[in-house]
This record gives sequence, C-alpha cells and structure tokens, in this order.
Amino acid sequence: MFLLKMESLIAGDIILTGNDEKLSRVIKKYTKGGFSHAILYVGHGSYIHSDRDGVHSNNIQRLLFESKDNVSVFRAIDNSIVPAVCQYARSQVGKEYSIPSAVNAQFKAPIEVASNRQFCSKLVAQAYEYAGLKLVKVSERCTPKEIEESPSLKRLDDIVREANDAEIDFANSESPLDKQTRVTNDILENARKIFDRDIQTLSELTAALFINPEHDSKISKLMLLSGYFSLWDEDLARNSWRYEYLSFMELPISKQEKVDLARREIESSKEMVSRFGSMLEHYKQAHEKYDLEYTRLHKSLYEKLLKAMLDNNKVASRVVSTLTVLAQTRSYISP
Repeated sequence: MFLLKMESLIAGDIILTGNDEKLSRVIKKYTKGGFSHAILYVGHGSYIHSDRDGVHSNNIQRLLFESKDNVSVFRAIDNSIVPAVCQYARSQVGKEYSIPSAVNAQFKAPIEVASNRQFCSKLVAQAYEYAGLKLVKVSERCTPKEIEESPSLKRLDDIVREANDAEIDFANSESPLDKQTRVTNDILENARKIFDRDIQTLSELTAALFINPEHDSKISKLMLLSGYFSLWDEDLARNSWRYEYLSFMELPISKQEKVDLARREIESSKEMVSRFGSMLEHYKQAHEKYDLEYTRLHKSLYEKLLKAMLDNNKVASRVVSTLTVLAQTRSYISP
C-alpha cells in the first residue's frame, strides 16, 4: 500500500485518483483518462472532495493506494491564488453529491445539471475558477481527464511512498472527520425540512436563519442535539499533546521528529488562528445584530477554538525553543 508524501504537498494541489473497482474502470474507459476522482488538498494534512457523502474533508494520511499508478498530483503554475481556492472549497462543505451531474460530465449524457450540487472534478475546477484561474472549458461538466490535461497545471514527480504497517492501521481506523461529515449532513437535511428550501451548506443555513429568525430555537436545538458544538472536544481529548507542553515532550518519537512536528503545528495553528479569529468576529457582529441563540452558540464555539489554537501555537513554539536550546548546549559542551 502507498501514501502521498505529505511533506511534498502544498495547499491547492490537485490529487487525481483511480483504482481497479468497476465504477472507476468505467469512468476511465468513457473519459479515456487514467483517473476517476479529483481531490483538492487544502494544507496541513487536510483535503476536501465530493463523493456520495457530499462535500467533506478528511486527512491525507488516511488516503491509501494499492499502486503508485492509482494517484497523481498536479500543481497550478501560478499558485498565488491558492488561499481563495481553499476558501471556496471550504465554503462548499456539506453540499450534496449530484449523481445526474456526475453522469452528465463523465458520459456526456443529456441529463439536467443541478447547479447547487457538487461532484468531484466540478468542485476542483470551480474552486480555481472562483479564484480567477480557468482550468477547463466548462467547469459544470468537467472530468478528471480534462483537469489532468489542463495547461495551467504541472504534474509532480516522486510524490508517493510505501506505507508502513502503523500507517496502514491508522488509515483504516475510524476517522473523527467521518463523524463530522455525518453530523453536518444530518443538520442540513433537517434544516431543509424546517425551512422548506434547498439549503446545501452551513453558510446557507446561517443566511436563511438571519432572514427567518423565527426558526432560531429549532435550529439551535437541532445543532446542540447533533453534537456539532462538541465535535472538536474529541481532538482536545485524543490529542492532548497539542495543547499540553509536557504531553508533547513525552511523545515517543525522536527529538528531531518532535521539532519537525512542532514546526508543522506552528504553521497549522497560525492559519487556524486567522480563520477562527475571523469567524469569531463574524459571529460577534452577527450576535450584536440578531441576538439569536444560534449566534451565541457559534460565538462560544469560535472562542473555544481560537483559544485552543493559541494554546497549540504556544506549546509547539515552546517545544521548538526548548529542544533547539538543548541541542545547541550539547553541541557547545561536547569535546
């Protein structure tokens, strides 16, 4: 089994995959391409894609391949627009998968296209189109083959490595992000019933609630009962080393591996602090304007998340500082 070399990836990279399963073989045959699925890497080990569960995210370390030939990675020649690309992809999380649209794209069938739905290659192409780079002629009906042939992309070499047993076990274990996907999809499905309209993302739900605040109690109760506001508590418990200095220092890895890991955590937490800080300010202003239980709950959520990321950054920075000083001291006193 094989994994992508995460250290070689950057946000905005497009991952095209395929395997020997029947559906994948059919798609590759009809599109005359080597791949049947498109994925967008958004950085720090996370990717976003659209499959039968809709648009959702997952961990790149959980993406296993039976052969090196089953995956290829493409990078935009101009990657200055990557932040906008990733912003668009995140805004699509929760959207339902459109089987008719996917069929229409893959097999060029005369099927009505659902504009407020997604499928894999459409999501990737539209993310770049939103940021100002047109990868394909028609993003609404594009295929992985068309993305593969885009002149705006370059293929990366030496991007796959063999996975060890521990990595395979981790990839096959239950992902907390799977629960997040189920919870989000359940919230949106019930919200569509409450509002009696086509709500496809959490941002669309927020906008609908601001227009119809009489549903505040129902939506807030729905989200509380779903466990949405406590999803991130699991990471705090499962990965306490991210937020506790002594736990980080006691990780059973080498000093250099700790330094490398801490540096990755610093970069990741910086981005999260910016994103969560922006969301916190958004919901603070929204709460002042609308005074809803929904806005209060979200304000509390982003206060908690922002604090966690600030703690994460502080702990990781301290680990790097401590181990760097120790290394320098030992080098100085060595004969």
